[in-house]
Amino acid sequence: MGIMKTTKEAKAAYDRLKKWKKTAKEYYQTAKNLLDEDTRSGEIFKQGLKHAMKLAEKYSGLPLTKHPYFEYHKKHLEILVGVMTASDTSENAMKALDQAVGAADSAAVLATQIKGLNDRKNRLKLFYVHFLEDIFETYKNLSILPTQARADLMEMGMSEADLRAEAEGAIYAYRAAVAELFFDSLTLLAMVDTEYRAAEAAHKRFTSKLEKLSGSSKTHNYIAGKGTEYRRDLEAALRAGDDANNRSAPGVRYEAIKDPSAYAMQQRDLVQDVVDRLARFCDLAMTSELIYPVSFKLRVSDL
Repeated sequence: MGIMKTTKEAKAAYDRLKKWKKTAKEYYQTAKNLLDEDTRSGEIFKQGLKHAMKLAEKYSGLPLTKHPYFEYHKKHLEILVGVMTASDTSENAMKALDQAVGAADSAAVLATQIKGLNDRKNRLKLFYVHFLEDIFETYKNLSILPTQARADLMEMGMSEADLRAEAEGAIYAYRAAVAELFFDSLTLLAMVDTEYRAAEAAHKRFTSKLEKLSGSSKTHNYIAGKGTEYRRDLEAALRAGDDANNRSAPGVRYEAIKDPSAYAMQQRDLVQDVVDRLARFCDLAMTSELIYPVSFKLRVSDL
């Protein structure tokens, strides 16, 4: 009898464990579905229906979930949940696309500041030619061609001390201006790169949701996927029309909808190229070559 009792208790414990595992698994799946933005509405509907049936069974005393009417409509309810989930997935995909496009647009708008950076760089080049070249040439010659330098100083009406003071002040100011330009370009790159990463992450979410719909064997998912593709293509077409008629804001193009991640990366790469050029310009300005006009102008000409 003792053994029989132990066996019965073990079986009861095992049954409880199986029931607990099943319940725990159901709770986990419910929590997972509620946290997932694509399955949240369907899960809320399912849980609402489940608890409504339990309340109805409690107060009526009838096992409603076993009722033929409920059994008949169970499949319809499952389809309804599936349609709700597909609809949510489609809407959330479009939200992700909107976020990706918004970030890509921001990257493009920021990238328009490239023109300002290039203008400042070109002004620094021209300033060197028109205001610093002669001073630096004479300053350099004080060390290597002193006779020529003194003759030039007489023409300029300057003393050697005055020239040294002016040249050294100009060197400091010019290097500071070039460095400031370089740091401004780095700040721009950081902002554009942030927008690129945001566009990339959001576009991955969009692509993942679209693939989940389009690759599904369920008809309602496939239809929702095609609907999502149509909405994306329609928005791209509308923006392409704006581009063709010059109605778009600067930097805002239809390519941002076609592939936000790639478009944002193009903007980042454009800024990166400017940063690389300004980095070389800055490095060159910090060397002694700054006071060698012929060499300096040649090396900065392609930057």
